[in-house]
Amino acid sequence: MKQVKRFAALALGQVGYRFQFERTVMYIDPYLTNYVEEFAGSDHRRLFPTPLAPEAVTDADWVLLTHVHIDHCDPRTVAAIADASPMSRFVGPAPVLDVLRQQGISEARMQLASEVAWLKLDDVLQVMAVPGAHPSIERDH
Repeated sequence: MKQVKRFAALALGQVGYRFQFERTVMYIDPYLTNYVEEFAGSDHRRLFPTPLAPEAVTDADWVLLTHVHIDHCDPRTVAAIADASPMSRFVGPAPVLDVLRQQGISEARMQLASEVAWLKLDDVLQVMAVPGAHPSIERDH
């Protein structure tokens, strides 16, 4: 069994990350624009700027998107990454794949996330979806 010998991580803000494993680069929930603020209003402003523009993501092999909320599956970010990293592939649940289709990303570049089977990303890395809960936000008035 092969093992990962080197690993690097970069926090992208929000809950997004860039992971590099020897030869494979994976982005998880990259939110690299101000789409949420533009869509939902100034009370959803970023607390700090993104470390890179989505157009600068030229090294993505895989983009894993956990769910369809716009701060996890930002349409502008995924479209820009798809253009800047033309060999990248995208993994997510069915609603995420719908967003990718709306952005013109080819079906050949999409993989439905599975909770029952491992998806092989390269000769060492595999992923499997794990269900999670996303509680609603209650605000004090």
